[in-house]
Amino acid sequence: LMIKFGCEVHACSMNSSYGSKGIYESYRHFFSDMDDDSPEGNSIHRLTEWKQEEILETDVFFRDLQTKKRWLQKKPTEIAFTDIGECYGELTMPGISKASGCRKLCEMLGVDIRDCYAFGDSMNDAEMLDECGTSIVMGNGDERLKETADYVTGNCEDGGLLQAFRHFDLL
Repeated sequence: LMIKFGCEVHACSMNSSYGSKGIYESYRHFFSDMDDDSPEGNSIHRLTEWKQEEILETDVFFRDLQTKKRWLQKKPTEIAFTDIGECYGELTMPGISKASGCRKLCEMLGVDIRDCYAFGDSMNDAEMLDECGTSIVMGNGDERLKETADYVTGNCEDGGLLQAFRHFDLL
């Protein structure tokens, strides 16, 4: 369905990932200077090579905003869509999210989710940030998340995690 609409798709399983033609070629080009044995350079396969492995996450890149709007009008109800950017989004099964993972883990550990700290930077983190007791958004994160965050820390590359750990006295 995505290919029919002219979108590029990147699907991730537990051990590898699969990309439509444009994604595959971009990824291979990006890692072309790496050693042939590097995991990064060898972990993506052509979408046509997918052998029914369980897909954990699918990213979709729309050609333009109009294509995205057309696809959303025809989107099957059994697919959840997280709008991450103008021409980008993530597909999951309804009810499957980072927040549902946090809830399940807290249930298994006997921990109240309101006692948890959540770190995020993208709109696919929004539900998790809302559910956990303390929401921390990375400095390079989506501006929409920063508006409701309990704390905005520095960028990952600039020690943002360490900055937040120190701010909340977690070290």
